[in-house]
Amino acid sequence: MPGNSTARSRQAEFKLLDNNPPTEPLTYSRSLEEANPGDSPLPPPAALLRALPDFSACKPDECGGYYDHSGLDYQHNGSLVDCFKCGSLEAEASMHPLPCGHQLCNACLSITAINATAQAHCTDPRVAWRIGEVAAELGRLRRDLVPRDMTRLRAFEEARMGRYRRELLELLGLSCCGLDMKLLERFMPCLDEWVARSLWAATWELFRGAGQDGTMRCGWHDCGAAVPKWCTFEIEYERRWYCPACGGNSMWHSQRLGPAR
Repeated sequence: MPGNSTARSRQAEFKLLDNNPPTEPLTYSRSLEEANPGDSPLPPPAALLRALPDFSACKPDECGGYYDHSGLDYQHNGSLVDCFKCGSLEAEASMHPLPCGHQLCNACLSITAINATAQAHCTDPRVAWRIGEVAAELGRLRRDLVPRDMTRLRAFEEARMGRYRRELLELLGLSCCGLDMKLLERFMPCLDEWVARSLWAATWELFRGAGQDGTMRCGWHDCGAAVPKWCTFEIEYERRWYCPACGGNSMWHSQRLGPAR
C-alpha cells in the first residue's frame, strides 16, 4: 500500500504520553501588540508548544500499513476483512488491528475517539463522578509511587495503577475485550488533527494529571475543548490559557475561562 512506510515512521515519532508540562516560567518579553498585531489568537511561547505532541503528524489519509505482508503472496496482501464495530469490509492493510485481535476501520476509529472525548466531558453525574474518582486515584498512586528499590511494594502499587487505568479506559470506551485499544499511543496519527487534539486535551489530565479537577474548558463557545491547567502563559500582567484543540486564547472570567484576544 503506497505511503505505508511513511505512516509507520510518523507513528514512531508521535509521542503522546511522554510529553511533560514545561517547567520554566512562560512569559512574553514582547508587548501584546508586538506579539499579536491583529485579531488572530496570541501564539503561545515556544516552550509550551514543545510540550505538546506533534499534531501535524496526524494525517488520516496516509494511515495504514500495520501488517507485514512481505512473506505473503499478492492475493493475500489485498484481502478484505470486516470491521469489528460496523461490519464493513475493507482492505486489511487499511485496518487498525487491536490487541484483542479485532480490527477497526478509519471511520470507526474516528468515532471511537470522538465518543471518548465526549465521555471525558460527560455531564451524567454518576458517570462523571466515577471518571473523576478513578482518575484522581490514578494520579494519587502515581504521585506517591515508592522508589524502584522497594520492589514488592512498588509492584503492588503498579498493579493497582494498572487496574485503575483499565477501568478508566473502559469508562471512556477506549478498550475492547478488556484490553487497551492503544488508540492513544498507536493510532493518534490516523485521526483528523482536530479530533486528535481534542482527545489528547481531554485525556491528558485524566491519565497523567490531577483528574477532572485539573482540566478547564476553552472559553470560546464554539470550541469548549479541555485545556490542561499547565497550558498557560503570561503577557503584560495578563494570564492566558492556550487551547490545544482550537488554538484560541482564554482568560479567567467569573470563575471560568472566557474568550480572550
